[in-house]
Amino acid sequence: MSAAPGREPLSAQLPAVLGLRQQAAVVDDLLRRRLDTLLPMAMREAGLDMWLIICQEDNLDPVLRTMIPWQSWTPILQIVAFYDRGEAGVERLNLSMTDMRGLMDTAWRRDSGEDQWTTLRRIVSERNPKRIGVNMSDVIWAADGLSASLLRRLNEELGPELSARIVSAEKACIRWLETRLPEELELYRQACSLAH
Repeated sequence: MSAAPGREPLSAQLPAVLGLRQQAAVVDDLLRRRLDTLLPMAMREAGLDMWLIICQEDNLDPVLRTMIPWQSWTPILQIVAFYDRGEAGVERLNLSMTDMRGLMDTAWRRDSGEDQWTTLRRIVSERNPKRIGVNMSDVIWAADGLSASLLRRLNEELGPELSARIVSAEKACIRWLETRLPEELELYRQACSLAH
């Protein structure tokens, strides 16, 4: 079918559909910007000094899914820790085997001589946060990714003094999930154009 005289074909007016590798690159670039800008805002609005996201392979926390590279292998225990250093920004630590492709610093390796929990306990103790957010909520399912067994293990590992500082990260989860960067909104417009 040809276009009407003087008009370009509809296919020429629409944005191109990117290949999967190109889509992954776009998503990972946006994720880097979100971690740089939205993560500090979400933590500060929620009053968190530290935010821990802990989950198991094949049962990923809904928020963690949005914080890891698009093409990720997430084996066994997943732990990421964010620590607000004030003007120095939010420290992003990966205590998992997942390759975060430079989005987070690697804080644990299998050959380190420590297991993940020992490394986490050391990191939390060294930073001594006042409020430690974890993803648990009575209302918002997407903010309730921490299982009962992992919460129990976290409390055991941190001990009574640090465990007493654990609070719900629900507000941070909501802010992270509901906020879009201007670049993301432009991509939504392109997706709507393609769907139309």
